[in-house]
Amino acid sequence: VCLAFGLIKDYNEENFEKIKKNEEYIDFLNEKIVEYCINVASRALPEEGARAMTYFLNIVSNIERIGDHAKNLANRAEYLHRKNRKFSKHAIGEIEAMETLCIQVLDEFHTLNTDQLSDIVTNVDVIEDNIDKTNRDFSKKQLQRLKENECTIENSVVFTKVLTDYERIGDRCLDIAKNFYDLRKSLVNINMDGE
Repeated sequence: VCLAFGLIKDYNEENFEKIKKNEEYIDFLNEKIVEYCINVASRALPEEGARAMTYFLNIVSNIERIGDHAKNLANRAEYLHRKNRKFSKHAIGEIEAMETLCIQVLDEFHTLNTDQLSDIVTNVDVIEDNIDKTNRDFSKKQLQRLKENECTIENSVVFTKVLTDYERIGDRCLDIAKNFYDLRKSLVNINMDGE
């Protein structure tokens, strides 16, 4: 994802190809994990185990979708490069702000341990809400730039799609946080029932 963030500002063919390969690998892993989980779920699982499996599959699905958004960002950067188009300083600054927020929300998962799971939903929700507000604010500013002929319609469309990808990454992270929290509760219940 972080490679995709940088492509909008500074296109690099090597990083574009890495993102495509990473996304293909994420899709492959997603497919294999889902196959395995369905195989496990086809056996008689206790109710709490089936619930835990659902949370786990939701996490895997959301990670795959984040990979899709990274690929979308890479494709948008490649399009701009191919068409020899650039965003204005204002637009680049807004994209950098959205990148920063997305990196913050993704960083919540880097230091994740079981003691932090109780706080993760709150932490991610606050950042995701900020991403939503920032997206709305920047969309309004972009429309104003368009009205004042400071940008082209084509660039405005790409910019809006870039903001949407960032906003959706935030949504996916919030879903992952909620499912991590619920998965942990299910696993604790399974352990307590097994003792």
